[in-house]
Amino acid sequence: GWSAKVVILLASLVLAGLTTRLVENPVRHGAAWGVRRWPAFALAVVGVLTVTSISGDVIARVDRHEHRLEAVAIAKSAALVVAPHHRSCFGAAAMVAANHCPRPYARPRHLDTAFAAQDGGSDPCLQSQLETTTPQFCSFGQQRHPARTIAIVGNSHAWRLVPALALYAEHHHWRIIEAARVSCLGLITTAVDGDGASRACLSWTAQVKQHLLAMRHLSGVIFASYRDWEDFTTGRNPTRGQVAAARRQILQTWSDFMARRVRVFVVQDVPGMRPVLDPKCIQMSRRDYDPCAVPRTRVVRPTILTRLARLRPQLATYLPIDRYFCDVRLCHALIGGVVVYFDAHHLTSTFSRTLAEYLGDGIAAGFNQRAKV
Repeated sequence: GWSAKVVILLASLVLAGLTTRLVENPVRHGAAWGVRRWPAFALAVVGVLTVTSISGDVIARVDRHEHRLEAVAIAKSAALVVAPHHRSCFGAAAMVAANHCPRPYARPRHLDTAFAAQDGGSDPCLQSQLETTTPQFCSFGQQRHPARTIAIVGNSHAWRLVPALALYAEHHHWRIIEAARVSCLGLITTAVDGDGASRACLSWTAQVKQHLLAMRHLSGVIFASYRDWEDFTTGRNPTRGQVAAARRQILQTWSDFMARRVRVFVVQDVPGMRPVLDPKCIQMSRRDYDPCAVPRTRVVRPTILTRLARLRPQLATYLPIDRYFCDVRLCHALIGGVVVYFDAHHLTSTFSRTLAEYLGDGIAAGFNQRAKV
């Protein structure tokens, strides 16, 4: 806050003046210091140790604070899954219980945007090297004799759905398999004309598909949609022929899974707020209610995946999730006291977990051929 910044500035100026007069000048001009140097070295050592000690204490306090915030967020999110009928206004639940939550976009008094900016930004399960061709599979939830085994495939937006799926899996005895790679949607295995999917992405996708089709007891596979899908499939400004070629490959992949009795799901992409960084925007905004909201028409778009899933419900179950981010006019950056994205379009782990009940129930319903979330 600005008051804290002013106090820090004034304290820095006062300390600068005092240390110049009481420490620096006596050392610089004192005759004794010129003869004996060990006091100067001792002073330097003491100073370094003091600064290191204070800095370490500050860092430790920040870490403890962030761990407390994360623990509270996980507990609140888990409560939504354990007691789904319990009234809550935390995160995505505020969008569902609109009548119960009259101010779903209010800024909490002690909102920590610094924590939000770090809430989910690193994870070894996301393969971030563009040259990567060999997939890595991470597993969450029930490992022995799970009720269902479900894979999620895609880019970093698929990765940001894992906190929700993992939380749901823990409480419903599911096993979640994650295969996520940057700049790759896991959709096509053969290049179409254009500058879309790279050779490394195509190879990675082929190996993921082969691995999943060979898995025993795989119940379903989730493909995460992505607003700028052309970047990793057909290339920008694709021709009709290029789009048709991509469509054929996607439908063939879905058909291959369905032939193995593996249910296919397509999750709608998150709206995001590109190019604005969510935590920074909220921090800079002076609005106490609904800061940094963006027009729905600017950020909610159909993709090749969502169109195909709607056209071919016999092959894929479509799971729309925009209702947890947007109303009829705006999509929001702060919902139920939770910052939605840790950057411009990647979900914070906290908000992702608040989607667990709704995303998980939608998948469970899909297995019974009920496609609505």
